[in-house]
Amino acid sequence: MNEKELLIVAGDDADLIVKAQEIINIILSRTFWERLTAVKLYLEPLALAANITQASTTRLDQVLMTLAGLYHTYTSEPCFTEQHSNDAIIDSLRKRWLKCDQDVFIVAVFLNPYIRGHFFNGSVHSLSQPGLFNVVKWVYARVFQETKRQVPIQLFENYLNYFDNISVYTDDGMNLTETKKMYDNVNQHVDIARIWYIWQFTTSTTEHQLDSVGQVQPVGHQLKSTELPTEHQFNQLSSLAFSSVQFSTGWLPLEHHFT
Repeated sequence: MNEKELLIVAGDDADLIVKAQEIINIILSRTFWERLTAVKLYLEPLALAANITQASTTRLDQVLMTLAGLYHTYTSEPCFTEQHSNDAIIDSLRKRWLKCDQDVFIVAVFLNPYIRGHFFNGSVHSLSQPGLFNVVKWVYARVFQETKRQVPIQLFENYLNYFDNISVYTDDGMNLTETKKMYDNVNQHVDIARIWYIWQFTTSTTEHQLDSVGQVQPVGHQLKSTELPTEHQFNQLSSLAFSSVQFSTGWLPLEHHFT
């Protein structure tokens, strides 16, 4: 349909014809398409984030990484030049993050063995290797309904081994490369919770003697801290972190977290 045909559609009313011509002039304007392209540029990351976070299989670690990706996009990418729009989006992200149970989201990311502590800004003490343990310990105590003083000392050893990718927590020990290839072959995302679930059956807890009284005894898959070996508690904590656990506390501003 050309310009004349569009004006005919407007009818015989002079006012309608004038308005139709104004609309046609806007559509023919280069500025209109430049601005429309800019709007599309700004909305695409938000639309992608909405698709990720609203999926039925979305994990907590994916939510936090998505927020971090949006924060980086609107603060660092040179193509986003509308400062007012950037500020509005970042302000919305900050408000949403402050409403989250930040500890649980942080632990969920940390317990993704493909990421561990590399995601966080280690120059912030609370997110460094020693500081991050306090977050893990706090979530552990909440999950297993213990006080911080009751958290087994072996949890710290396991935490350090996992953080440093050593002992039974190496990439090879957790079959990370093979697992990713397996999921890539069927065009699916890696099921992180399943990695931990399988890991607990392929790791000899009796060899490591990690329960609080010394010799580990084979046990069932319960969440009672008095019955589970500490490595299995660490596994259960990771599995819970990737479920739909939600709480309501506050922590650090969003921009403090990421490298």
